[in-house]
Amino acid sequence: LGRCLDEKTDLFEVFSENSLGEVRFLADGTQKKAEYGDFELDDAINNLNGYSKPWNIGKLIEWYSQAENEETRVSFLRVLAASKDPRAAVILGSLLEDRTLKTRVAALYGLMYYFLPSVVGGGTEAHFLYVRKWWEVNKDQIKRRCKRVQYE
Repeated sequence: LGRCLDEKTDLFEVFSENSLGEVRFLADGTQKKAEYGDFELDDAINNLNGYSKPWNIGKLIEWYSQAENEETRVSFLRVLAASKDPRAAVILGSLLEDRTLKTRVAALYGLMYYFLPSVVGGGTEAHFLYVRKWWEVNKDQIKRRCKRVQYE
């Protein structure tokens, strides 16, 4: 679990610290690195390019809560996950049972790749079981950590 970020922290600085280090091998034999260490994060940032920078955790949470389009909300979820801020984990954990599959999957993989101590093998069903179990065990501690941040 990452640290609670202050409002002055530019998330683009945090992304490099939290990089997943993803690389793709292209048909011509070359490699392409994800700009922010995660190709889904790269796509999410590109989808949100209309939002003014710098981005901080408070702005992102506010923008996420105001977004009405599901694609935009899913992009915000990936960016929030990459922050590794416990407040993002609370948002993602609360969406593991969301009514829309796209949102549930975004929450699932945001938690799995950025908050869990390790990634589990298997398919999406196995991932859901693993992440839901982790969330049930850890959610109270994470929520308490978030409440402390509100008063600091």
